[in-house]
Amino acid sequence: MGIPIGGGGGGDPQDPGLTCAEAKAQIASLTMTVANLQNLLAHTTDPVQRNDIQQGIGIAQQELAVLRSELPLICAPPPPKPAIPVLIVLDGTDASFQNVPGNPDNLDEYFTISYFQSVLETQGVTTPLLPLAITRAHRQVDPGTASSMPSIINNAYFTWKSSTLPPGVTGKSVMDLSVYQVVFLFGFQPFSSLDVGLAWDGDGNPGQEQLWAIAAFMNNGGGLFATGDHEDLGAPLCAAIPRVRSMRRWLWKAGDNAFPQNDDGAGFFDEGGEEVNPVTVDPSQPSGFSGYDANFANNVELIHPHNTSQAAQLGMKCAPPALGALRNDTLQPNAQDVTLADLNAKQKVEQPGQSVPGAISLPFIPFDRQSDDVPQPVTLASSVIAQQLFTLPSGGLLTAYPDHMHEGMAIDLSDTTNPDPRTVTYLHQGVTIQEYPSTASAGQPVPQVLMTLKTTAGHATPSGQTFHGGAWDKTGASVQFGGVSAYDGQPVGVGRIVTDSTFHHFVDINIIGDPGNTTPNTNPSPANPDHGVVPLYARNGFNSSATGQSYLAQFAQYWLNLVNWLLPPTAAAPLLMAAVDHARTSVSVRMTAGPGVAAHGEAVHGLGEIVTQLIDRHLPIPLLRDVVHHAMSAAHAQGVADWLASTRTGQPDVADAVDRVLLHGFMGGAVLHGLGLPREQNLAADAETVARDVVHAGLRGAAKALTASKHSGIAGDLIGLLAGTVLA
Repeated sequence: MGIPIGGGGGGDPQDPGLTCAEAKAQIASLTMTVANLQNLLAHTTDPVQRNDIQQGIGIAQQELAVLRSELPLICAPPPPKPAIPVLIVLDGTDASFQNVPGNPDNLDEYFTISYFQSVLETQGVTTPLLPLAITRAHRQVDPGTASSMPSIINNAYFTWKSSTLPPGVTGKSVMDLSVYQVVFLFGFQPFSSLDVGLAWDGDGNPGQEQLWAIAAFMNNGGGLFATGDHEDLGAPLCAAIPRVRSMRRWLWKAGDNAFPQNDDGAGFFDEGGEEVNPVTVDPSQPSGFSGYDANFANNVELIHPHNTSQAAQLGMKCAPPALGALRNDTLQPNAQDVTLADLNAKQKVEQPGQSVPGAISLPFIPFDRQSDDVPQPVTLASSVIAQQLFTLPSGGLLTAYPDHMHEGMAIDLSDTTNPDPRTVTYLHQGVTIQEYPSTASAGQPVPQVLMTLKTTAGHATPSGQTFHGGAWDKTGASVQFGGVSAYDGQPVGVGRIVTDSTFHHFVDINIIGDPGNTTPNTNPSPANPDHGVVPLYARNGFNSSATGQSYLAQFAQYWLNLVNWLLPPTAAAPLLMAAVDHARTSVSVRMTAGPGVAAHGEAVHGLGEIVTQLIDRHLPIPLLRDVVHHAMSAAHAQGVADWLASTRTGQPDVADAVDRVLLHGFMGGAVLHGLGLPREQNLAADAETVARDVVHAGLRGAAKALTASKHSGIAGDLIGLLAGTVLA
């Protein structure tokens, strides 16, 4: 008979690594198990049963010995890890890093990203392999309450490898982009008479020099994320940045009417700054358009108002409107919502159960539905990059995204054709720079729309709040539009980029709810207006339910994936060493990596499979594969990529299977080498000195695993490439 071992010991292949308390508890449990089995053995005479009991005692004692030997390592304080430097930039006088209501009205009058920051810093539901060191910068002055704010650099000015401001620039804070690996740009500001933003020549040297700093950051491998919202929100910061400008619609110009026909006259509808917007229509476009959203409806190409050089007329088409039937409204309905005919009752419509006077005729979804726990569905592209960005631990994919009443639009190059962005060049200090670089071996990578969203048809979007304006125009037919666009420039030596249709996919009001006014004003006056009450369903966002919290976990994983994907190739070695560091502290890994494992390809493969399952909890497997690719030498990475691409053309299943064996074998070989290094050594911190040997061990492990697999025949050339790795 089999004798169960009661400790649930560290040999479980799914064990992610024990904490100190868990290890001590398992030692106590196994000690008791051994005592119980020894007592049972003393009272058993049957030879077969005695043999089973003795085997059980031996297994338990073996696990005890491993746990006791590992206890000092498990209980030792973790060594410090090198941090990934990340810069988050806000642009706009109503954008804040701190989720605090505006004073004195207790309104959520700021667009804030406190939850997004907390995920990156405290790592939410998932802990990344390397910590993120966040720097916060605001291009104006953060309007939040100073006493409750994190450290923020106001009046930020971008430079490249310079700690001083250029001549003539005063009152600004230097942000040297060369010290960061990833930069997030959240553009909340529209074009206005107050701030024309960054442009080539248009606002003088300060704007152009900052653009060159951003271009240098990107062209030296830095990863960039950029977003705005409807119309031209985000354009002053992002609409002139190379590549970024053709990955999202940034420019806006209203048609002949300043507002939609159905506007009720309230002045708070002008969120896009139409009256002061200096954007002009390309004169080559046909005339005769009419209506507020006509330029968007007819895909009219616009001219950046402040660019006077560097391909000023890129043919960027009009962005989606804030209002009108053609707004990108993705709000999801709820059974509590009703229909409405009496427009004067708009202050009441957001209260569930509220009786509404008049005939029922106008379907609506309240504006505050953006703050409930129901997200919008997403459609993801089938591509390697989409897998890297949207994969969740254990292999699932992102299924949903926060919703909003008027999103922007992410695009690829098919949306911008005059001139073709592939042909655009820049001239800087006598050097011609191609906007979208190309090489003979890698071709010319271009952006891809990786997430598609869908508007919700046939509803008005009333709002009972004065700061957040709604729309009485009923949305038109449902249409699809780009939610996320990504560009991988690493094959041609430049950084990766991701753009998003709206910052509302990241801000607190769409994620953790609206903390605004919760008490009606019973005595309103011009000095003390009634701002409307935030409904109960909108006050806690996705924290309102267990289902909502599961969506929060998805968003958090995507945000961490985003950082890891945007990292430059130079970050691959420290990240891989952090993975090996993490694996070699696992009891499961150390017990599996016994004597003789390195000599057998199947055993190396099995160890690597355990390691990848362990790392998947912190870095999803598609991203781990990407890290391994960049940690290899260029020759090995290219050889592996070419073999897989060639095989995938005719035998995609074989290519995928070999790719899995390669990853498992590589991680098995790398961890076996790591286990031989001093246990107190921090491999991530010492990546510069240890990564080369660890990678070579990984390549040899991959060769062994492939040789022992059923694919050894077809993969002979690949095995030869990997097995030929030597420590020259």
